[in-house]
This record gives sequence, C-alpha cells and structure tokens, in this order.
Amino acid sequence: MIRNMKTHLLIICLAVFSLQRGNGQSLENKSWSIDYNVWNDNGTPALNINCGTDPVFDFQEDFTLELWVRAWNFVENRKIIGKSNADDGTFDNGYVMGFIEGQVYAEYFNPSLQQVPITGSGTMPVDSAYVHMASVYSVSEGKLYNYINGELSGETDMFPSAGVTIELSAFIIGNAPWDEVSFQFYGDLDEVRVWDKALTEDEIKAGMHFKLLGGEEDLAAYYPFDDAAGATVPDNGPNGVDGTLSNADHVSVGFGLSGAPVADVAMNGLQEVQAAYYTTQENFHKISSDNGMSVITDIVEKEYWKYLVMGNTAIVGITPDNAPSTAPLGFNRTAREWYVKCSPDVSGTFTVDLTESGGGMIQDSYPLDQYALLWRPTQEEDFIALAHPTSPIGGIYQFQGFGFMDGYYAFGVSGVTFELQTGIAEQETARVFGFYPNPTTDSFTISGINKGDEVKICNALGETIKTITSTSNSNLTLELAAHPKGTYLVRILSKNTLFTQRIILQ
Repeated sequence: MIRNMKTHLLIICLAVFSLQRGNGQSLENKSWSIDYNVWNDNGTPALNINCGTDPVFDFQEDFTLELWVRAWNFVENRKIIGKSNADDGTFDNGYVMGFIEGQVYAEYFNPSLQQVPITGSGTMPVDSAYVHMASVYSVSEGKLYNYINGELSGETDMFPSAGVTIELSAFIIGNAPWDEVSFQFYGDLDEVRVWDKALTEDEIKAGMHFKLLGGEEDLAAYYPFDDAAGATVPDNGPNGVDGTLSNADHVSVGFGLSGAPVADVAMNGLQEVQAAYYTTQENFHKISSDNGMSVITDIVEKEYWKYLVMGNTAIVGITPDNAPSTAPLGFNRTAREWYVKCSPDVSGTFTVDLTESGGGMIQDSYPLDQYALLWRPTQEEDFIALAHPTSPIGGIYQFQGFGFMDGYYAFGVSGVTFELQTGIAEQETARVFGFYPNPTTDSFTISGINKGDEVKICNALGETIKTITSTSNSNLTLELAAHPKGTYLVRILSKNTLFTQRIILQ
C-alpha cells in the first residue's frame, strides 16, 4: 500500500518540482545490473567491464577496494573486481575481491596465494539485499582486512609484503581477471571505488553512504555507473580510466535504477551520515542518533529497493532565516538541518529531540499547533511548513505517518498557531493505492485509481514503456508478460501529486 498523507504533500506551486523528483531518488542514481534468469536463458555470455592496463591499478604499497553489491546469491563463489597475471598460469602477482558463503573473499598474489579464511556461514543475507564490501590491502602492515557494511569481518597476514606490478594485465569488474566463465557475477553493482591508500574502518563508515566528488585525495578510480551507457563505463575519478563493457547489447545486462543506500553529493561533508536499509541486523529500518533527529521507516525484510540516508549540518542554535510563507511573528527554527535522500516509496516517523538538536533555546511547552516540521528541497529556497507534531514527552516530538522526501528538514516554533502551508491539495489526503500481486509473473492490478489519473511504467533504465490515463474510478490492470523479468517503477500522477511504487516481474 502507498498512503499519501496531508503532512507530506507538496504545495501546488511546486507541482513541476514534484513531477521531476517524485518523493524520492532521481533516475540518475544507477547501478550495473545483470539479471541472472535472463542471462541463464540466453547463452550465459561473459559480462565484464575491462578498465585496461593503466598503471594506476598497480599498487606499490597500501590500497583499498570497495563497492555496493546485491548478488543473486551471496553463498556462491563469485569474483567481482581485480587484476592478476593468473591468466598465464603463474598466479604470483595481483589481487581480487569477491564473496563466498556470505563473506567477503579477498586474495593477494605476491608471490603466493593469500586469502582471508572462511570460517563458516557469513554475515551477509543470502539474497535480496545490498551489501557494502571493502577489502583493505595494507602492504606496510603485512595485513589484509575485510569489511561488511563498515564492520570488520576478517583479517589475515599478507606476506611477503611487496607491491603489485602487472603492466600487461587489465583491471576487471564483473568476474575473475583470469577466467571469464567460472566466476561470472550477476546481480547489481554500484559505487566501485579504488583507493591508493589503506582506508581505516572509520573512513569506510564515514563515506559509504554518499557519492564522491571525484577529486578526493588518493582516489585512484571511481565507477558510480551514473553516466554509463552502452559499452562505455566512465571513470569519474581523477585519472579518467574508462572501462568497456563486454557484450553490452545482451538482453540481460544494463545500467538502471539503483537501490543501494547511497545519497547524492549533497550528503558529502555532512555529519553523522547513516542509512536505513535491509540487512541482517536487528532494527535495520531505523536511524537512531544523538543529533536531535531519529527515523523509523516502513522498510521490511528483503525490500532491497528501499532505503533512506540522513546526515546533518551540525550547526548549533536557532535562526529565523528562510521562514515559511505561513510563519507567524516570533518564528524561529533549529539552525541545524537534516538532509534526507531516499528511495521513492519509504514512509515512517520522524522524531525530534530538542535536547540534542542544537536548538536548545526553542520553547518546549507550547501547544502542538505552534510547532512545525519544516522542509525545503535545496538550501537556496525557503522552508515549507509540512506538519504539526504529536505526543510531546519532555522535549521529544514525533511526526507519524510520514512519506519521506529528498531535501532538508528543520524544526520550527512560533508564539502563536503555526499555519501549515496553504494551497495543499486537500482532496488528495486520503488517497490509498494497492498494487497486487507484487511480485507478479504477468500482470498486476492497481486499486484506488480515479478518472484522469495518469499511470506510467518505467523499466530499470528509466525508460517509459507504457502510459495509460484512467477513464473511470475503477481498478486498473496492466500486463507485463511481454516484457523482460526485472524491476519496474510505476508512477501515478493524480492532480498535482506524484505517487511511485516498484513492481517486480518474476
């Protein structure tokens, strides 16, 4: 179900903005995707990204490999990225990273095989989850460290400690650099990063949930896939070592919407960046903090396409700046703002704790209608008053039944009643859409459709494959049987509001 509450509707004058963004991520956040079923049914070709033999991938001392991955099955033995002279049978120079039995699998060849021991069932979900993997090769320490979702998962000695120099071997993304058949990866990859340094655990955690600017110190190569098209895979790092996708025209492979919990560059530089997304950890759907804002989302097990990333500006104090047009005299807000980037279909609850928000001068004993949750899409615009809180307990205020949107949030107060933004599409406040069955094998039905609603279905590449305008107030059934298996985005434009939902075709 998708519920559209009065508290998170955009005002009519922002209708154009809502059409461009919906209530979540843009179509520019892409991943490299290989659909296993389609691949397996259509010849099982070798699919890899060849990034060439540039010496930028030859590391004389420390280096780090990291990426986001959603695998068809994390139990299998799959190689994802690496460079090696093992293709000539010597196996004495190179490195590779992949996974096996739910664990990061890393090897360093120089001159003999070294790998992190696999002690049993790993900490990754078997399937239907995005996982952040990182391998840190510290030649200076003689150690190899593996991380899963920013947490150390294993380490081993790495001797002898010598650098990698393989001038004639290519850096490969998608399978083993020495074997295009046996270790083929399939699933989704995003944010492939190669560093000419050994990242610390704190550095991995601090940067895993937002995109890089591309000029970071010691960044060797960066493949976010956002600008990839056809066979061309640009390197957005400082060295411009672009890759080439093999068999780019195969029906199983492409660059489409990413569900990895990675925010845009606006999150870069903010403090305490955290994410809610499906993992094996308890309470993965929550973001708890001591910076004044916490989140509970509706993300449940195996909803790999849903995520919410949040950071804050860490500013202390209050300010009347960028007041909403409805703000009465005496308006103030937290100078601290919380930036949110999320997938299009995440709802839940915001909780504001005034004692931790940096806005300690805000009065916490007024009636609830004198407080408001504020939102603006960018820091160049004024705020919009979205909602009044519920149930205050000692300076803690909640906003429930909320449809999260990309943008900046703050907490505002006034000495008199704080009117919410005028011009909100009141007639849309009770709209509820149902999508069933989901997943589906051929068709699905949307309930709650009204006459005049426009429904668009987009494929994983963001291309519109079907557009229908409803001619009555009745359920609408749409056929997908003629289209490839995979994930599709359904967009419903009703009045001035855009609703989104993902449909999985199996």
